Amino acid sequence: MFIIMAEIRAVPCSAFLLSPPVHPPENARRSDAVVREEVLESVLREGLAATGWQVRDTAEGSSALDLRARRQEVTLAVHVKGIAEGRADRLIPLWSQVWLEAQRAAQAGEIPVAVVGAERIAPTAAEAVLAFIAKVAPHASGGVIDRTGLRRFHGPHVGDLDAEPPLRPRRSSSSRKGARGTRFTDLGQWMLKVLLAPQIPASMLHAPRGRYRGPSDLASAAGVSVMSASRLVQELRHEGYLDDDAPELRLVRVRQLLERWQAAVSAQPIEEQSWRALLRGRADGARDARLAEGGGCLALFAASRAHGLGLVEGVPMYVHARALTDAPPPGFAPMGLGEVPDLIVRRPRAVQSVFRGMVRPKGQPVSDIVQTWLDVASHPTRGREQAELIWR
Repeated sequence: MFIIMAEIRAVPCSAFLLSPPVHPPENARRSDAVVREEVLESVLREGLAATGWQVRDTAEGSSALDLRARRQEVTLAVHVKGIAEGRADRLIPLWSQVWLEAQRAAQAGEIPVAVVGAERIAPTAAEAVLAFIAKVAPHASGGVIDRTGLRRFHGPHVGDLDAEPPLRPRRSSSSRKGARGTRFTDLGQWMLKVLLAPQIPASMLHAPRGRYRGPSDLASAAGVSVMSASRLVQELRHEGYLDDDAPELRLVRVRQLLERWQAAVSAQPIEEQSWRALLRGRADGARDARLAEGGGCLALFAASRAHGLGLVEGVPMYVHARALTDAPPPGFAPMGLGEVPDLIVRRPRAVQSVFRGMVRPKGQPVSDIVQTWLDVASHPTRGREQAELIWR
């Protein structure tokens, strides 16, 4: 009896006027968490709806899931949790918990999706979470969101959910206009490969690997002018693709950068010629002779196979060449009416970037893995599937 009275006296009088006799501090914390997750869930709903998913609620109390989303024949079973601080060391263990709960709650045939969020999450923290997912659960679908509109996702069926919050302008529109497009010029693409190189095996990308404190270091390593490197660095920093806290030039939001890169280059016209093999059984040998003769390299799906990441069969062989000629390559002939090509020779949009990054596994010239990803992603014959395999 005395214990009960002591507990009653410990409760502020205002609590009896505002709510039933519960423990207010704990209840307040629960309310904050509920509101936080409702807001994050709303952000996620908007993203799903914008990318063609039909969203529906789960029955209240029936499972750990927050919502289900369906698009065509795919159903996502989504579980969302939020925390107050958007730090990587808090988000990563939370994502692990949410992933386990989503897997347990998902029904047969559904794809579990684990999502964590906070009020605001720095791009570096989001990258850390995605890197963790890729390392410990590479086939999992999950991501990171915050209230400002950031959405970063990894895994099957959720890649198109990515979005970035509105950026605060750092320079006038006139100065931005002068630097627009620097990233995706020929030498701009090459410098991006140089910045990406430390994260990629040397066998898959021929490029210098070092730490660059600024444009001068980058220009020296990439073999370009300091002015070109300065413009690239300014643009990347303005668009939020460089880690402002790092002592050297370090890319962040890499997946978004590559997606924009791929969209930019695929929109440009490309020159190519199609040929048929005179002897189909010798098409590979004729192709290799063309490579040796013209200083070209394997591209697209043939390059994917050369890197040990082949997925798609039954498509023509693609080759990048420095220049196109009217004469057919040795062992090939012009296409006849209704014939299917055996070899497609392309003059790449970015000759410097392609041939500076070229590698030679087993002595055979092959376009680097970044270039291969860029090229196959827009191919109509399972190109996105091949690109996703390369990314994973």
